Amino acid sequence: MLPFVESQGIRPIALAEMVGTPTLGLRDVVAVARLRQLIRDLRPDIIETHLSKAGIVGRLAAALEGSALVLHVYHGHVLRGYFGAAKTCVARRAERALARVSDHLLAVSPRVRADLVRYGVAPADRISVVEPGVDLDALLRCREKRGALRRELGLAPDVPLVGIVGRLSPIKNHYLFLEVAARIAAVCPDVRFLVVGDGELGSAIRGRAHRLKLSNLVMFAGWRSDLAQVYSDLDVLVSCSDNEGMPISMIEAMAAGCPVVATEVGGVPDLIDDQQSGLLVPSRDPSRLTAALLRLLQDDALANGFAASAQSRVRDRFGMTRFVADMDGLYTRLLSESARRASPIGAFRGRQLATRTSVPFATDAERRAPG
Repeated sequence: MLPFVESQGIRPIALAEMVGTPTLGLRDVVAVARLRQLIRDLRPDIIETHLSKAGIVGRLAAALEGSALVLHVYHGHVLRGYFGAAKTCVARRAERALARVSDHLLAVSPRVRADLVRYGVAPADRISVVEPGVDLDALLRCREKRGALRRELGLAPDVPLVGIVGRLSPIKNHYLFLEVAARIAAVCPDVRFLVVGDGELGSAIRGRAHRLKLSNLVMFAGWRSDLAQVYSDLDVLVSCSDNEGMPISMIEAMAAGCPVVATEVGGVPDLIDDQQSGLLVPSRDPSRLTAALLRLLQDDALANGFAASAQSRVRDRFGMTRFVADMDGLYTRLLSESARRASPIGAFRGRQLATRTSVPFATDAERRAPG
């Protein structure tokens, strides 16, 4: 994300100690200390944390300083599907404790919020839902440029191409994707498969593809910044994760008019209506996932119908203008509530913050428009 934020004129402050997973070791202690100093220097009104490492370290630093409103965002969660029973129990207890030092929690889908309530992290009235925002301009038009990625990969225009987009980590279950690829190749040898992304399991997944004799059928593209071009050349996107919040890759693919087959986990059913805007299958079920993929690959009318429905579904729902307006409203409400609980001086300051003029987000098209 660093190149993106820098392209928007934002100068990020990067802390080396924030990189990696939380270990409760010296690096995390140093990270807390450096964050505390930043909070003193910057005096933020809101501290917003994301994902596990920043969620732990950031909220601890904020709690120790106690000078800002603390909002933690759940893009998903590790409360089920990531660890064994013992670690899962520890994770749930830790999230409950961290919730108590958070002023408010934010979930990216209704089902993620329902999970947080179910596992006792916090009551529903302390968790808001704001679905992600994506700059959809290039994605909505990308099918007009179909073919560039296929030429790069040396594929003919009529070769069926199935892709998976995301980091190569256990929760994404790329091994299931490869197993399904092998099953499809046995009945449709002309189909090709594309893996976009990289991560901790990169070498292991490439090795599994070799052992399954898929080296000539599965292509590994690594990280790509031209995702609109990627989706324009895919015939189907697969998401076979064991757990998801609200997967951005699926939103992007749907906006691009690329049909989606996904496992019915986490917030995915909040995004896809099964049999209307895509196909949902149970997790870890290679037979059902194979059948769903073959169904779309062999029925162009069905695939095109799903693609059109999906594109219509996400066009307004996941735009950046809507997202920024939602976040602006949430910040204003939380600051106002915080001010009412504070001293008279704090209440005056909160009213000033709550009545600041909002600056609307400009889409790519709006930024390019004359004047």
